[in-house]
Amino acid sequence: MDIINGLAASLLETLPLVPAAIGFYIALRALKFPDLTVEGSFVLGAVISGYFIHENLNPWIAIICAIVSGAFAGVITAFWNLVLKIPAFTSGIITTFSLTWVNYLDLKKISNTGAQTTTEILDNKGIFQGAKDIDIKNLSFFGEINSMQILMISVIVFTVVCFVGVFLKSKKGLLLRAYGSERKAGNLYNKKYYYSIYGGLALSNALVGLSGALYAQLNSLVNLEKGATLLIPLLASVIFGEFIVVYLWGKIRKEDLKPLLSRPYGMALSPFFGFLLYNIIVLFSGAILMPASNIDSFHKYIVIAIAIALVLVVRSKERSEKMINDLI
Repeated sequence: MDIINGLAASLLETLPLVPAAIGFYIALRALKFPDLTVEGSFVLGAVISGYFIHENLNPWIAIICAIVSGAFAGVITAFWNLVLKIPAFTSGIITTFSLTWVNYLDLKKISNTGAQTTTEILDNKGIFQGAKDIDIKNLSFFGEINSMQILMISVIVFTVVCFVGVFLKSKKGLLLRAYGSERKAGNLYNKKYYYSIYGGLALSNALVGLSGALYAQLNSLVNLEKGATLLIPLLASVIFGEFIVVYLWGKIRKEDLKPLLSRPYGMALSPFFGFLLYNIIVLFSGAILMPASNIDSFHKYIVIAIAIALVLVVRSKERSEKMINDLI
C-alpha cells in the first residue's frame, strides 16, 4: 500500500510538469535553442496562480494569465537573441534573472507578512479544490491515492499533448519543425525565419507557464526555488523520451528509426514518456532500492546518471552526423 501511495504522490508531482517538459523539448529540438527562460517562466506561472488564489479570483483565469505571461517571456528572450544579437543561452539567462526579480516582488506582496520569502502556502487548490473535496469524502475507500486529482490533471495533460501534436502537424508547426531539422532549409522555406524563433519560444514558455500554474494550484504551494531544480529533470526527459519513442518503438515495430522531427505526435509524446520514466527511476531508486540496501536516498542520483549514460551509449550507434552537434 505504501508503494501505491508513493506512486500516486509521484504522479501528482510529475504530471503538472509534463507541459514544461514538452515546451522545453520544442525549444531545444525544434528550434535548437538552449532556452533557460523555463526556470523563470515556470515560477512566474506559479506566482500568478498564487496571487489569484490569495485575492480569491478565478483560478481558471490565473491559468490563462500564466500561459500569456509565459509566452511573453519567450518573446522577450527571442528579442534579446534576434534584435540585440545576444547568444541564445545568455538570452534565456537574462530573462530568467529579470523574472526572478519580478517573482520575488510579487511573492512579497502575496505574503501576509509583507516580508521577503521564497515559499508561500496557498489556502486552496484552485481548479483542483473540487477534486480534493471529492477525494477527502472517499478517503476511507480509496485511501490517500487522490484519484480525482490524478484524473483531473491527467485529462489536462492529455489535452495539452493532443493540442501540441495537432499544432506541430499544422502548416505553422511544419515550418517550426523544418527550421529545427535544417536551419538553412528552414530559412529558404520560411524567409522570415525569426517568426519561427518568436513563435516557437512563445509556445514553449506558454507551456512552461501553464505547468507552473498547475503545479502551484495542485500542490497549494508557490516555491521560487522550484525553477532552479527544474532544468535537470527536463533534460533527462528529453534523453529518456527520445530513447522510448525513437529507439525502443522502432525496434519493437522493426522499422527504420525515423527522425523525431518528422513525427509531430511523437514530439508531443516523447517528453511525456521521458518525464514519466525519469520519475519512475527516481521513485524506484529512492523509495525502494536504497531503503532495501540500507543506503542513503541521495545515492539515487548516481542511479539516474548511470541510466542516462546507458541510454546515450545504446543510442550512440544510430545518432546521425546532424545530431552529433546537438547539446544532448
